[in-house]
Amino acid sequence: MQPAAIPSTISNRDKLQAVLQMEEQAIKNYSQRAQQAEELGETGLKVRLEEMVNDETEHYETIQMLLRDWSDNV
Repeated sequence: MQPAAIPSTISNRDKLQAVLQMEEQAIKNYSQRAQQAEELGETGLKVRLEEMVNDETEHYETIQMLLRDWSDNV
């Protein structure tokens, strides 16, 4: 499976906004899969997916921080 492509945009800020949306979608997807794994009794898979949710959440929060502190004057 290939990672999602970052859309071509005009500015670097726009690229970060696109990545933020992709991270948000990844969190939703992994969370949904973790719930499905739990329903199927796949505890090991559920734990791994929850770890992935945590990783993606860290990415999401880092990008939010970058955008919050963004300055076009740099």
